[in-house]
Amino acid sequence: MHFRMTLPAAAFAAVAVLTGTSPAQACGVDAYIGQICYFAGSFCPQGTYPATGGTLQNYQDQALLSLISTLYGGSQSSSTFMVPNLAGRLGVGTSPTLTIATKRGQMTSNVNLIQHTHTATYNPAGGTTPLQINATVKASQSNGTHTDAAAGDLLAVANYNGAAWPHYAPATAAGTMVTLAGASAPITGSGTPTLAATGSDPTQLTALSIVPAELTLTACIVGYSGGVYPMRPN
Repeated sequence: MHFRMTLPAAAFAAVAVLTGTSPAQACGVDAYIGQICYFAGSFCPQGTYPATGGTLQNYQDQALLSLISTLYGGSQSSSTFMVPNLAGRLGVGTSPTLTIATKRGQMTSNVNLIQHTHTATYNPAGGTTPLQINATVKASQSNGTHTDAAAGDLLAVANYNGAAWPHYAPATAAGTMVTLAGASAPITGSGTPTLAATGSDPTQLTALSIVPAELTLTACIVGYSGGVYPMRPN
């Protein structure tokens, strides 16, 4: 058996006269008191309360009070009770470990990406085309002065001077320089490059959003004037 608590018949009649229709129930014709529904408008329709954690006096809706008591807040000493707060939250079903009115989760989580490094190796000669670098070799156009190379010498013009052909000149006697062609230096071998540390300061936490894609609607809870009083199963 259902007990429907509705607006006075005179109020329905007045609406019907003015609009030519009967006013619709907010969450459906057979919505239960205490039922949660969503509305695409920015308000909760008549017969419902915003499900945003608001406080009601006990006398304001004794039918709803008898169903949810102070599960969501309020106290007997203050003769108040609160409706569920779904502002920014999603409702989930109960389970053996999640009892009615349990709150859990958060919209952001503080995470710390520990500083770390990655190991990398390279092998310049491992490709199909060995890597090469072009080295420029320059020679002095000044006459050479000696035949035995010394540290820091430059190649110079061969100048016959007796029995020797001097090919070297000191760097201080460079004179005009010209570029020689044909020098190359193939790169071989392998090694481990040095990489900078990746990640944030290990002493700092970063707020990471964990909110899934969602669409915001107005959550409403049916009160005594908008629904049917639910009967408990036998």
